[in-house]
Amino acid sequence: MGSERREFDDGHRERTSIVVAVKAYEQLDAFRICHELTMNTHCVLKAIEERDPELAAQLWSAVLVATSRIVRGSAMSNPRLSVACLERTLGALSEVGYHLQVARTLDLVSEKQEQELESLRGRAAFYSSKLLVSLMDGTEGAS
Repeated sequence: MGSERREFDDGHRERTSIVVAVKAYEQLDAFRICHELTMNTHCVLKAIEERDPELAAQLWSAVLVATSRIVRGSAMSNPRLSVACLERTLGALSEVGYHLQVARTLDLVSEKQEQELESLRGRAAFYSSKLLVSLMDGTEGAS
């Protein structure tokens, strides 16, 4: 995500971009955990949907955005666009946390369900942040 200057024998200078390749999304820890969060969230949505369909829709939307932005970002050839996608992932994960808190407060999910989903959300945020930092540093986005 940086740039470097190359000087040729004839004195000509050229600025080139450093492109950092992002792994295929299936290989990213951030994706794997977000996908697990998506699948586990789907399992508890029915109970939420029966009592608060709007909250269920917002939770489902946020968890899908979190995961899909990792997929989109991994396909970008421009690291800045990948970074923007990961920032959106982190924002969506924050929304997921809030929606889970509301669902628990309204007794729409059990304490155990909320803790399991919150644990996954925290891990997803950790790995997404780690990937974001690696892209901003210009290093390989390994995990």
